[in-house]
Amino acid sequence: MRSRPDQDLDGAALDMEDRRRIADTLGITPREALSALAGYGLHDHDIARHHGLPP
Repeated sequence: MRSRPDQDLDGAALDMEDRRRIADTLGITPREALSALAGYGLHDHDIARHHGLPP
């Protein structure tokens, strides 16, 4: 297991600042956090705007 908190973001076209902001906001498993938010009926743009993150 790697120690980087943003390992779940591999393959995404994000710079290191965006990766850090996402990890700081959504935790070490951002895909699971986003999946949960989407499960509550929120859309990508709503989630991004609320958290100040790129969509």
